[in-house]
Amino acid sequence: MKARRDIDLLIVDDQPPMRDTLRKMLKAGGYSKVHTASDGRQAMQIIHASPPDAVLTDWMMPHMTGIELLKTVKSNVELFRLPVLMVTGYASPEKVLYAAEEDVDGFIVKPVSMRALNGILGTALQSVANPDPIQQKYTEMKRMKLSGLFKEALDAGREILNARPHPKAALLACECMCEIKLYDEAIDALEDTNEEDRTSRHSNLLGNIYHDVGKYKLAVLYLEESIKRNPLNHSRKVDLARVYFNTDREEDAQRLIDGVTNDDPTDLILVEIAQLYLDRNDIEKAGACLEKTVNPIAETVHVFNNYAVALRKAGRSGESAEIYRKCVKIAPNSDILFYNLAFLQNMMGDRTGAMQSLASSLKLNPGSEHARRLLQIVEKN
Repeated sequence: MKARRDIDLLIVDDQPPMRDTLRKMLKAGGYSKVHTASDGRQAMQIIHASPPDAVLTDWMMPHMTGIELLKTVKSNVELFRLPVLMVTGYASPEKVLYAAEEDVDGFIVKPVSMRALNGILGTALQSVANPDPIQQKYTEMKRMKLSGLFKEALDAGREILNARPHPKAALLACECMCEIKLYDEAIDALEDTNEEDRTSRHSNLLGNIYHDVGKYKLAVLYLEESIKRNPLNHSRKVDLARVYFNTDREEDAQRLIDGVTNDDPTDLILVEIAQLYLDRNDIEKAGACLEKTVNPIAETVHVFNNYAVALRKAGRSGESAEIYRKCVKIAPNSDILFYNLAFLQNMMGDRTGAMQSLASSLKLNPGSEHARRLLQIVEKN
């Protein structure tokens, strides 16, 4: 493991006094490379630019909370090994459960003591630096799953479970089974899970499987159970609202969504709801949700892209182009976004803009046949 003076740490908290206190405590403990961010959005920008060795984040922050930062990091194939510690003033059982479900690496309660800070942070760093063989295999399993190698991840999970019980590997194996449509095997494994190991993720996964195979009553039953197990997770409520919509329970779905939107939702939850409305071809409600957010971030830009496509198909080209311009600023390395913008600009008769967007697209992906064909069309006009 690195010496403390060489370890890069990132503190994320919307309160300057708390950021300053933690920074001073860490430096007093020998950690000289300490950076700060004021919310999850800024933290993700820093992490993408130069990943630290560990993140210490507050829970309650505007736009992107600490738990959402944790979920975003742990779902990214390039970042999921990064230790994330939650620092909160009120460690309710619901919060601890929620963070544990999302693979938090440590939980620190305010007011923070030097002993607790050094101990929990040291344990998290040590776990990453010197994992045991099973943990190494689980890390590789998760990497394969996040890379879309579901069968390979499932095989790795079976090796782990043949060696010893491992609840996290068992759940991850069930998620892989769903991806390759081994629904019956996943259902059997999930329903056989011991009650002490069962979490809202198990119930949520069962609910989504039953929805996919058309067993809607069971889907509702398990998704409602998932919310009872983890009432703080608004994403679970969005999943249930989707099933309500698909089973003609529109009033129940809207009541559930209204409850979320009236509870000071973060940008990420609003984006999830917007995608739900886009799936129902309700552009107006999707747009109303997205307008409440700040600009898109790399992790949500695909939903803004979907919204732009829906606007274009509805003949609202000017609005669509504006959304695309926001998207390419946030994701300047996406050749597809530049291509989509060029396609729209060509439709609108903006030949110069289309040429510029295509130049950016082809610079990022010189082998794009779609961009080359569109370029030929634009040049002939």
